[in-house]
Amino acid sequence: MVIRTLIFILLAVQANAQVNTGARFSGMGNSGVALNDVYNILSNPAGIATLKSPSLALSFENNFIGTGVKTQSVLAVFPTKILIAGAYVHSYGLSQVYSDLSTGVSLARLFGSALGMGLTFNYHQLKISNYGENKSVSIDFGAQYYFTEKWTMGAYFRNPENTANGNELYKKTSTHIVLGNSYRFTTEILMSMDMKYILDQGFDASLGMEYAVVEWLKLRGGLSLHHFQRYAGFGFGYKDFVFDMATAFHPRLGISPQIGLQYGF
Repeated sequence: MVIRTLIFILLAVQANAQVNTGARFSGMGNSGVALNDVYNILSNPAGIATLKSPSLALSFENNFIGTGVKTQSVLAVFPTKILIAGAYVHSYGLSQVYSDLSTGVSLARLFGSALGMGLTFNYHQLKISNYGENKSVSIDFGAQYYFTEKWTMGAYFRNPENTANGNELYKKTSTHIVLGNSYRFTTEILMSMDMKYILDQGFDASLGMEYAVVEWLKLRGGLSLHHFQRYAGFGFGYKDFVFDMATAFHPRLGISPQIGLQYGF
């Protein structure tokens, strides 16, 4: 148990600045700040402001195969006449060693036809075997501006108040400042790029592309500069269901496959 704990802590040092944003965005290098999807609850709440119908999404990731570290998420979006409401539960950890649970509520709205804004209120609970637990709250803020039907710019501030879990050794709620762009070159090709600053971690950048082979099948690829990670994935839709799969390739820690299932009501 002690050895597994030490291994996990080493892995967490490498990955604590990352947030699971769903298989679609993962397949595009985790560059989703200027995109629109139910998964934007975890990457930029302004991205749900344009959604027209309720959606439910499930996501699962096997972090670095063989380590036992897993990430699971449940997300939901509920449009109303006044605003778009969302909720999520997000779990990351190693069974009986480390548990990192977050849950929250998002509120987003369009202002005019060109500006979307959103807030997410988060509750965090961190448990480490034989070390106890810590709890905290944080707020995320995001905005998107739609210059044209093809070009969107986004900004996302995760935990700008720099909330910690009380123990600096296991500080979990990192502060992110992210600026992103997305551009649809054709009906088949969508490009996305994010520039990130993570407090105490430094700068990172990610780039992704989504290519629609046919209306119901999309191929994705991406990369990020931090440790030069590569990403690949695909998604296909059938009636009201969307199934996504992606894999992240870390140069030292290995691969992290991920799947997601989304249903639109």
